[in-house]
Amino acid sequence: MSDTKSKFLEALAQRKKQKTEEASRGSFSGSGFPEIPYAPLYTDKQQAFRFVGLPHLVREKPTDSKRVHIAMILGDDDKKFRCIGPDPQEQKDWILYRVINKVLTRHWDKNIPGFKGQLGAYIYDYATVHPELYNRVSKNNNIGSNLERGWRFNPCILFNVIDRADYAWHEENKRLKILSKKASEWQDKVFFEPGVPDTLFQLIMDDIVAIDGNTNWEDYDIVVCKVADKPWYKVYHGIDDVKKLDDDIKSLIVNTGISAKERTWESNDLDQLFQVTRYSKIKSKLGLFFQKVDKVLNTKYYEELLALVEKEEAEIAERQMKFPPDGADDEVPPEGTENKETSPVSTATSKPEVSVSTPTRSPQSNAKGSTPMTDIIWKGLADGSYNGKKYLGVSNMTAEEKALVLGVYVDGSFEWSPDAGELFEGSSSKFLTPEKCKVDPLDGTRFD
Repeated sequence: MSDTKSKFLEALAQRKKQKTEEASRGSFSGSGFPEIPYAPLYTDKQQAFRFVGLPHLVREKPTDSKRVHIAMILGDDDKKFRCIGPDPQEQKDWILYRVINKVLTRHWDKNIPGFKGQLGAYIYDYATVHPELYNRVSKNNNIGSNLERGWRFNPCILFNVIDRADYAWHEENKRLKILSKKASEWQDKVFFEPGVPDTLFQLIMDDIVAIDGNTNWEDYDIVVCKVADKPWYKVYHGIDDVKKLDDDIKSLIVNTGISAKERTWESNDLDQLFQVTRYSKIKSKLGLFFQKVDKVLNTKYYEELLALVEKEEAEIAERQMKFPPDGADDEVPPEGTENKETSPVSTATSKPEVSVSTPTRSPQSNAKGSTPMTDIIWKGLADGSYNGKKYLGVSNMTAEEKALVLGVYVDGSFEWSPDAGELFEGSSSKFLTPEKCKVDPLDGTRFD
């Protein structure tokens, strides 16, 4: 038996264990830089993919499928940002989980009518006495929406795939895509929701991989169809279920395993692209809220957060000493957008007072990403000690403008938040700056 086949058999065994646990619970349910290439799913449309890598239950490499926990959180700037948390079963004491649980503290009241009219319901302790805290965490202040999930972290599965309908893109870029639950448009930009629900993974494992002869999903194409009602997804084996496929999909199916050429294509490093959100970003986005919680509930979360940020920055500084910015950088960009549940693709356009240039990716940015911003890095940029360049405009940037900077690349350019707006090239510095930043960070020119 091959090692790969044994891994899939192990994944199937773990999946069987999961199903037993689900049954016992009675709850079984069947652009910034670097740009992430997504393959989005569309409702009521069959789409063919070749899944690459091991199932997340037995993952061995950063490119194997991965389970992550994501929430869209309303920050202190009144904009949503994507936050990735650790597995709550493995790290339930993560500081943000504890703050959420504190604000959403509840108790059972047997005399209160429940949602379905029965007696007995959970009552949230701070919903009425401290609504400014409860509504922020429970509903992102969107209290009128039944669909708003607030700060609740949703698990999703990330997959590297070959999108058969966009095979020309793969050949041109020599790279795989990441499966996405959906794509949506907003203000002429496309946003992607990373990953897919556990439901889809469960269907693939139970209805396809578990069948004799289908142990390794790298040997055949899988057709996925997202539907508007339960079970939400349908899956088909590209060869065995050919009679169930639409005609346009049949022509895309490849009847052989992954080719030698496809094996050379770059798989996305899911550990690098989807790291747990850094404490420094939590402080930047939620520092004021932490302080409000401490004041109202007599806690010390902000003091603890400051200590975690200090420790984190020291660790980053130590790594930078070993791997200076002008070499290969092992840091990665923070995750996602600031005010939408999806990842946008931005382009540079013209502006009267500056010349125009399409932003280019630094040599290492695609593979290694940017180094997330810290107070130490900001100070080093201002005095020239970080990378030898003195950024004359940094001291004149407002806190809001600095919050738009997600990281710095090895060539000294910035990774800007997708929410920062269109990028423009400074006429003198040639430094890319977004429309929401009114000062050139490098040479200090103002764009008022």
